[in-house]
Amino acid sequence: MALWTSACLGQTTQGLISGRVVDALTGAPVVGATVACTASSAEIQRKALTGASGFYYLPLLSAGTYRITVSAPAFQQQEVNEIELYVASRIELNFRLRPLSDVWEKGQYRSVFLPGTKAIVPFFGPDVDPSHALLVGPPKGPDDFREPTISEAIDPGQVSNLPFSGRNVYELLLFQPGVTSGLSVNGQRPGSGLFLLDGIDSNTSFGPEFIQEYRVSTNNFSAELGRATGFVANAVTRSGSSAFHGLAYAYIDNEALDANAFQSNTNGFPRPEHRERHAGGWAGGPAGKKTRHFFVGYEDYRTRTAEYPFSYQVPVLDSFRNCPLAAGSQALALLERFPPPLVKAPGSSPCDNLSAPYLFSNPIAIDRGFGIARLDDTLRGGRDRISGRVVTSRETDPYAVFSLYSAFTSPRTSGNYSAAATYAASLSATATSEIRAGWLRSTDSIPQQHPEVPELTVGADAGKFYAQGISLPGSSAAAGYATRGDLFEIADSTILVRGRHVVTFGGGFYFRASHSSTPYLQSGQYQFQDLQSFAQDQALAFTLGLARQSVLAGGPYSLPAADHDLRRSEFYGFVQDSFRATSRLGFDLGLRYDSFGATANTGVQDAYIQLGPGASVMSGLPAAQFVFGGGCCRSVSEPDRRDWAGRLGLSYDLTGKGKHVFRAAYGIFYDRQPDASTAYNDQEEVTFFSATGSLTPNYSQLKLDALSGLPNVPIPYLPQPLLLASHLPAPRVQAWFAGVQDSLAGGWSLEVNHTGAVGTNLVARDVINRANSFGTDSSRLNPGLPDISYLSGSGYSQYTALTGLLRHRSRRALFQAAYTWGHSIDNQSDSTSVFTVNSTTSSIAPTRISTSARTWSCIPCCSCRPLRRRGGSAPRSAAGRWRAWRAFARAFRIPWRHPCFPCAAGQ
Repeated sequence: MALWTSACLGQTTQGLISGRVVDALTGAPVVGATVACTASSAEIQRKALTGASGFYYLPLLSAGTYRITVSAPAFQQQEVNEIELYVASRIELNFRLRPLSDVWEKGQYRSVFLPGTKAIVPFFGPDVDPSHALLVGPPKGPDDFREPTISEAIDPGQVSNLPFSGRNVYELLLFQPGVTSGLSVNGQRPGSGLFLLDGIDSNTSFGPEFIQEYRVSTNNFSAELGRATGFVANAVTRSGSSAFHGLAYAYIDNEALDANAFQSNTNGFPRPEHRERHAGGWAGGPAGKKTRHFFVGYEDYRTRTAEYPFSYQVPVLDSFRNCPLAAGSQALALLERFPPPLVKAPGSSPCDNLSAPYLFSNPIAIDRGFGIARLDDTLRGGRDRISGRVVTSRETDPYAVFSLYSAFTSPRTSGNYSAAATYAASLSATATSEIRAGWLRSTDSIPQQHPEVPELTVGADAGKFYAQGISLPGSSAAAGYATRGDLFEIADSTILVRGRHVVTFGGGFYFRASHSSTPYLQSGQYQFQDLQSFAQDQALAFTLGLARQSVLAGGPYSLPAADHDLRRSEFYGFVQDSFRATSRLGFDLGLRYDSFGATANTGVQDAYIQLGPGASVMSGLPAAQFVFGGGCCRSVSEPDRRDWAGRLGLSYDLTGKGKHVFRAAYGIFYDRQPDASTAYNDQEEVTFFSATGSLTPNYSQLKLDALSGLPNVPIPYLPQPLLLASHLPAPRVQAWFAGVQDSLAGGWSLEVNHTGAVGTNLVARDVINRANSFGTDSSRLNPGLPDISYLSGSGYSQYTALTGLLRHRSRRALFQAAYTWGHSIDNQSDSTSVFTVNSTTSSIAPTRISTSARTWSCIPCCSCRPLRRRGGSAPRSAAGRWRAWRAFARAFRIPWRHPCFPCAAGQ
């Protein structure tokens, strides 16, 4: 028997077993031999007959343990037990059957010792009992042996028995060579990975009780897989079996079992609350008939803890009641409606000291629920398989936006809901096809409590300044938000087996639609000089998010549209040929095409920046201008239709015994384009003042008419408008590896590889049209426009590494040690930060310890968190607030001072 195990590494989760049956004496193919495959869990048997060349093919096999039996007339039967078939794997199992006429191998023993004697007697083949099969032990070694790719299957034993911090099965990704914390693989950005659940896109986290196994591929995966440049993790949900099984479990953590932290003991704080509970269960078994199985499960997670105590500064209600300045004021009515945590405070005196310190520990809580249901069935005697599953996941953070005033505490609620169906059919003895369809919905929302109450900012009381600010009623969130995204996916994969060739081809289609509601700063924010001014209803300024078009027109003012709808469609096609040129040499050739469509706006059309004439962005910037409105369904950039990716790999058995294999591969991979939204282009912050030096606040209803005629300072870069390159290409990575894989004795294996990758067209974000260091608008290329965040595909990365992986796997133990010595450079490692320009990160990580050097270009000290008030409303975009106040102070010739406390190192 000869074994070749490999990983198909396709988007499908089904595996296959194929091989050749020959005569052990002559090497001639055995025609018409029966190869039977029996699953140990479901007791379902699949059969195949060898063809004219002796090849057989067993497709559409789910991951699990199998028994293979080969029989033919006039040959001794052979049987292989405990064959482990991992998710998306292919096993080539070749058999050499012994003729009954000569059961011993030619040239070997022709005589035998009789047990218990010293007599030697001749042995004749016909004396053998043909009813007894020759038992062959299960093969040992890595599951991807001879496959020109770097991957590993996390089998059911690892999923069930290994401890997971946070009970996240994907934590085992960090044990793979070339993987760093944050799931940066082979020097690629953390967001360049792809998670699949039963072959369908997924973004749901789940406990190990619901996952049978999964495969992670970190370098040169099959052409069937795309839309990722870093890694692909393909998980398979647990399915039922022919017998009823179930499990109930609970994991509990409580502060009563913990010691107090050193910091708490030092400061005299009691042991904080810490309570965590994981409870759930699952059940599975037959559903009506032998070939149909079900699986259902549910898990509930709940945690309660708190931060270290923090000293807040809060108003004292009795002091406001007794202060003549606050008599009949809106401020007192607001505090009566939303009482502060301190009604009375020792030593407080009316008007002179309206606030007092308040020590409090912010609560932290997470509630999460996960449910799954799956149904599997086999048709046409096991030749076809059909399965369907639904998954729901919902998480709530009750204190996502925390306020000492409970009425303003906003919870965050997120959910993932998905459904998938798979139909796999045997088209012929050597051809199968699998069709997958899926739907995924993701939701996320934080409501803004009492939006009629604006945000209130004050940092001083009776001449004393508090760096953390004074907590007043109002939400600390700039705005509530709600998002919903839907993904529809359909794909087909067909596998043809022709002798030594296994050809896979197919394609798929994706459609994504999203809806978001982001009413930015539409409740407004009042700024007060001190708490006494707040008590007298005398505000310094009022900042509000208005429609940019109304601001540029000078009025009348209006609020921007908050709801936005986007859609996007993509499709792909691929072909992959895995063949063995000789018994020692194998090749993988693949070609993939991706069509990444552009994101189109199907709702209210956002404003966009139209460049003037010129061959480049900088040449067109001086004549650029905002364009508002327009017809439906404008795309923010052009679609990318030119993404062809070739894959090439080879494997060579150095000794011919399957123990030492050289592998090498090269491939081109494309990542998904970012779903960039220009929703904030329609919004602009404006700070209003009063000619008399004070504004009368309104805590019940926003009236835009009252703002007309007031002096104001627009802050056009808050929020910062976004400009996308006219052609934003899909990120492109060329990856390769070369190395040796050794299958050692005793279940040990060693793998040493040199890996590398070069990324181009990576997403990069820069700030253009910037003013000089004095902040004068006349120094800009276009004085009529503010700072602009420019998104393009100018990013570049390079990665090289030497990796080693030592593994031992047996029935009782699993050992794995990985080592990576690598060098990675990315010319813009943080492409999501508007204030990061020309950021460079380089790392040399011989022991997974990286050193990095970054060049930052950001707003100076005032961009830190001045007047930050934990538990109350917090000012946003401090530089904008400060510039607006400075402009107001200079315009009206009033004294001013810097309201910013020193920045921490690195800020």
